[in-house]
Amino acid sequence: MTLKLANFFSQCGLPDLAAYAYEAYLTFEKNDPNLHIYLQTLMYTSPDIFDHKYIFDAHTKWGKTLVRTPKYMDYPNALTSDRKLKIGYTCHFVTNSTSSTLLLPILKSHNRNKVEIFMYSDQDASQTPDNIRKYAEHWRDTQHLNDDDFCDLIRSDQIDILLELNGHCATNRYRALTRKPAPIQISYYNYSSTSGVPEIDYILVGEEVGIDNLQPYYSETIYHKKGIIIATPISDHFPPVSPPPFLKNGYITFGSFGQAHKVSHKQIQLWCEVLKKVSNSRFYMKANALDCEVVRSVFMNHFINSGIDSHRIILEGGSDYETLLNCYSKLDITLDTYPFGGGTTPIESIIQGVPVITLVGERFCSWHGYNNMHNIGHDEFIAQSSEEFVNKAVNLANDKNKLADYRRTLRSSLANSPRGDMKRFINELEEAYTDMWNTYIESVKTSM
Repeated sequence: MTLKLANFFSQCGLPDLAAYAYEAYLTFEKNDPNLHIYLQTLMYTSPDIFDHKYIFDAHTKWGKTLVRTPKYMDYPNALTSDRKLKIGYTCHFVTNSTSSTLLLPILKSHNRNKVEIFMYSDQDASQTPDNIRKYAEHWRDTQHLNDDDFCDLIRSDQIDILLELNGHCATNRYRALTRKPAPIQISYYNYSSTSGVPEIDYILVGEEVGIDNLQPYYSETIYHKKGIIIATPISDHFPPVSPPPFLKNGYITFGSFGQAHKVSHKQIQLWCEVLKKVSNSRFYMKANALDCEVVRSVFMNHFINSGIDSHRIILEGGSDYETLLNCYSKLDITLDTYPFGGGTTPIESIIQGVPVITLVGERFCSWHGYNNMHNIGHDEFIAQSSEEFVNKAVNLANDKNKLADYRRTLRSSLANSPRGDMKRFINELEEAYTDMWNTYIESVKTSM
């Protein structure tokens, strides 16, 4: 019953209660890795309860339970920098909607004169089309490999740098990485905090991510690559930008299409402050968790208890990716989540011409919105306080000309910005890999 309650709380805007329930359940099921993952992810939505040290201690304590032996201490890799580096990526959601927007363009764009790419795909092999497999010189279907066999494969391929892209999901390769199968191991892409695994050398971020003060709370070295954290070329799967819906509706529709576990009751109260100041406005929330009638009812009560009539709230469940992207035609302004900001969602919104008001915080997960908006040249969407968040949202809602102009220009703003420049991003990423490799070579020579 405790576990069911925890799962329920996590999906309906009550992350604090969910975290307490998971902690209670862990006293009985201490070795369930998935429970640790769910708990650690929820901690980011409650900074008042779970501070930096608490989160770091929880992650590192969990990381120690993963340790496998023996750990590799030497590698056959040639200690030279005048060769192609062998780069390995491991992920279990290689072709989902997020990866089609973010990961696959990276694999496709790498400079084959500088690096040799190995993709270790833990998703069902039947879900990977042949044309996608061509994005890497070496595509390994690893779903059925245990951690030891996975490590043997990494060693056999003589991977120089291995990136774990899963983050704290139910499927990841953290346990395998505790054996250190590759000389350099990196956490990147799908996690916004420390992995808690000391055998992971770096967490890779961009220049714009201001979290150096949090280094004591990361088991990895925070590595700032030159330029931005990730690029997003506008792929063919994005539909044409639609006219702003306020022209037809006569009112402003705010909304959020992020994951429900990032939404707290406190967040909804902030959204409601915006709704109260923009007369007759609506709020459109779309998330997979809202497929459940009970969850929809709880979220509706959050809005009602914060002073908003139910007729102003639209709650909708999940859909396929094409339908999701077309739903931005119903939004005038996206309101980001806080303190766990959206990663892919705000960029999808921008590509569809919908401006995103975001609030910056101290944690890595509270910098996603800043990274996205700053990189495309729209700092006016970035708020430094809750009051500023409300004011920016209200002022934009009251400026219909500016809203219409954003609808026409945001996609091109992204395309012509560093965020849309995949070639530049890849060059900078590969420079980072080379720098890490040279640092490793020096460390080996020094230890001899």
